[in-house]
Amino acid sequence: MIQKRNRTILFFLLLGIFKMASAQDEKFSYGFYAAANYTTIGSRFENYVGAGNPSLSLFLSYKPSYGINIGHPTKNEYYTLISDEFVRRLTFVLQPSYSVNSFRQQDIDQRYNNYYLELGGLVYFQPFTYVTELTFFSGLCPSYLASFDTELMQFGYYTRINDSKNLNSVGRIDLSIPLGISIEMSPSVSLELSYKYSLTNKNTDQIIQGRTSSLEFALRVNAVGLASQFTQKEEKLHDQIKKLSKGSLLVMLPTINASEINQLKAQNNQEEINNITKELIDRNIKVMKEFKSYFNFCPVYFYMDTDAYQVINKRFDNVFVNGNLEV
Repeated sequence: MIQKRNRTILFFLLLGIFKMASAQDEKFSYGFYAAANYTTIGSRFENYVGAGNPSLSLFLSYKPSYGINIGHPTKNEYYTLISDEFVRRLTFVLQPSYSVNSFRQQDIDQRYNNYYLELGGLVYFQPFTYVTELTFFSGLCPSYLASFDTELMQFGYYTRINDSKNLNSVGRIDLSIPLGISIEMSPSVSLELSYKYSLTNKNTDQIIQGRTSSLEFALRVNAVGLASQFTQKEEKLHDQIKKLSKGSLLVMLPTINASEINQLKAQNNQEEINNITKELIDRNIKVMKEFKSYFNFCPVYFYMDTDAYQVINKRFDNVFVNGNLEV
């Protein structure tokens, strides 16, 4: 019941972020963030081992364009406190998320699960002027413990138990500092690797309390970048269509098969020859009429298959035929 209420709260929180971003301009972008985190408590205590868990987020980012300048109180002069070039390397991100954090005690196979609502504030920094695909980031991430439980392996599956060792409580606020690197694979997709150092980790061999530090591998999808990519592809397609519309369509019409006619002549079957000839002429004329009636994308020219090699070699004199199949 608690987890269901937490998911409802998260839904409305993320919906609000999307509504805020709907009025975005080119400085703002938004999207979603899917990650897998792995607790690192096992590096401190031998009897604990980390576990892999999911994190799901939305994000709203802002990229400033101008630095900070101050004017002289008496002179018409300005002094630069933070330059435009430096500011343009920064991106500020607000990231609400739902995250699961857990680890296991090996000797008795007991698992501790924590479910968090988070609101991370991050700053991305581009260290190299001409390499926009690589950025480093850090910030502050407060976490609200929405629910937790302790599970013990019994009879082949985990069962929830009451554990006096687990001193966590619903509503507990934890604080962590993420440090990471982001690699932009495209304008819409980035891969990120980070270490989230917990400032409120009080877990020991005797007590379970606070959030553990963790490693996190994530996929960040920028909705604005994704829409821009689709728009660019659509514009490119429109340009290709315009280019094609300035060309011409060449349609090859079939002629009578010479070997078949010779065989019918050998059989003295002139009637069948006449029927085949008439049927083929009527069909070719119908094809031409259909094109003229329904196809107006570009000019259409018709030629007989006996002139195919001339068309392939771009020799078009005395090749194309009119509506009566005349050259």
